[in-house]
Amino acid sequence: MRSQRRLIALGVVGLLLLGTLTPMYSQATTQPSWSPAPLQQSPPTPFLFPPYYGREQVNSVFDHEYPLHGDEGSISPTRTNVITTVVHYDGTRRTGTMDSCTLGTPSCYSGHSGIDYSLRYGRVRACANGTVVAAGWQDPRDHGAGYGLRVSIEHNNGYRCTCGHLSVVAVDEGTPITDAGTERGRIVAISGNTGLSTGAHLHFAS
Repeated sequence: MRSQRRLIALGVVGLLLLGTLTPMYSQATTQPSWSPAPLQQSPPTPFLFPPYYGREQVNSVFDHEYPLHGDEGSISPTRTNVITTVVHYDGTRRTGTMDSCTLGTPSCYSGHSGIDYSLRYGRVRACANGTVVAAGWQDPRDHGAGYGLRVSIEHNNGYRCTCGHLSVVAVDEGTPITDAGTERGRIVAISGNTGLSTGAHLHFAS
């Protein structure tokens, strides 16, 4: 008899607890106080081809934190590490002062807004199909400014890529590019040392 009463009492307590906990649980699940994280945008389908023939070394990598080419200090003037380091594509932060980089390349620097290839006065290929939207001096009044001679191609998916510091431009604005990625590819320029450059190379940016 006592055991039956204990079982009944335990059952009543269990029902009371379930009755008080269930509304709390259902409220927490139907009206969460937190916001779910937004879905990450999937990366674009790879579409670029190398802008050169053969193999070239990367001289300076892209700074994935603030690729502002000398102006990153204006973003966070109190964070000195912003202007003395480079954030690699995998999120690692490395020392990146000019000519002193621990990323395994000859040089890299904070704020670099593209990739520098060691292509010295070599043929530059179109990296994807599209239309040439700029071909010539970035600043016709100052050939030592910016990219110097450059070629920009707007691709069919909306992306735009620029090759800078060129010595020769081989296309005109408005030229359609339809043979990128083929064995020969479309030659759009010869790399060089124009603009704000310290030596012959190919600067590639998007």
